[in-house]
Amino acid sequence: GVTLFTDTLSWDNLREKVFTDDKVIFITEDQDTLYGIGFESDVELDNWKILKPTGVFHEDEKK
Repeated sequence: GVTLFTDTLSWDNLREKVFTDDKVIFITEDQDTLYGIGFESDVELDNWKILKPTGVFHEDEKK
């Protein structure tokens, strides 16, 4: 699964989305770590976006 760290997380019932305007750390299933400010996603964290992202990802070592 994925992991999300943030100080606040709000729910938009009309759009069925979770969101924050705070700093976020998002760790993907591939262990890529993304940092940013502002986040929006569906409740399953399948379709997400970081509004002001930065990050580091790991190249596939099988090349």
